[in-house]
Amino acid sequence: RSGRQRRRRGLGERRFVSGLSHTLGLVGDRPAEEILRRLTLDVNRKLDGMLHGDFLGLVPGRGTEPGETRAYSPGDDVRRIDWNVTARMQDPYIRETIADRELEAWLVVDRSARLDFGTATCEKRDLALAAAAGVGLLTGRGGNRVGALILRGSELTTVPPRNGRTHLLGILERIMSTPRGDGSGTSDLAATLKRAGAIAPRRGLVVVISDFLDDPDRWRTALGTVALRHAAGALLQQGVRELVVVHFPEGAFARTRKGDDFWQPALKLPPKYIAGTAGAGDAFCAGVLYGLHESWDLQRCLLTGVCIAAASLADATCTTGVKALNTSLALARKFGFGAPLDGAD
Repeated sequence: RSGRQRRRRGLGERRFVSGLSHTLGLVGDRPAEEILRRLTLDVNRKLDGMLHGDFLGLVPGRGTEPGETRAYSPGDDVRRIDWNVTARMQDPYIRETIADRELEAWLVVDRSARLDFGTATCEKRDLALAAAAGVGLLTGRGGNRVGALILRGSELTTVPPRNGRTHLLGILERIMSTPRGDGSGTSDLAATLKRAGAIAPRRGLVVVISDFLDDPDRWRTALGTVALRHAAGALLQQGVRELVVVHFPEGAFARTRKGDDFWQPALKLPPKYIAGTAGAGDAFCAGVLYGLHESWDLQRCLLTGVCIAAASLADATCTTGVKALNTSLALARKFGFGAPLDGAD
């Protein structure tokens, strides 16, 4: 096929869109492909040059991001000596750097019926398309890969991450061509965020584009778990050798070097039980470290940590609330656990 035929096939049929045409300063209704071209030009002109250096690399090498230190060896560049570490160690140390490599980005775009609302000149769906174009065009340079999850009612469209301008324009065209919803189906943003966390295990960029008018209790935990997964992956790639454990009010999360995830909900404590939160984090760490010392499995270590943390909440001081191990574990049978976290259900 000729190049013109392929381009027409990639952009689909000629559709005319009025709202975004007016926003971009175009006269009258224009075809979708013309709007996409104008949108990309507008974004590139306003945001050109903002991408370089905005994300971390993945492997050691010549770069600008600081990495680990190592002892100085003859022949090393003296300009890379870390003088702070050298002063502490009383021996010269070199600061390694992290080389820039490709970034994998995911666009999670909410195209539910709510986004078909707006003013006479611009609807929410137009802003969602413009936001996706801005992130995609900046991220897609230099061989970076961009994928998308497009939510419409109960339908979820997955576009695998690839590089190239044609692929990105295809994503934007899918967002633009999503039919208007009739409001008959419910959009589950929380499930979409869980899906994003499952298909994007490596460190990267996940951008959620929505009006977030759903009940926050429905999507807040899911959004937090995606952030936890990516933060833990970043710590492991930055030099943590074996394990990352994160404690938060709703429970605990752990990721191993092999990429295995473990979740543990916190105990469902009545408000009157909590006398103070001082020392709860230290109590959790003590429980996890004790379990690791005893060679327990990681799930049991997290369970022990949240139980001891719950015991410490019964007293306003940092230490008085902590009881014997069996007494702390008995709290799990007494109060039960809160809502299952992502991956724990």
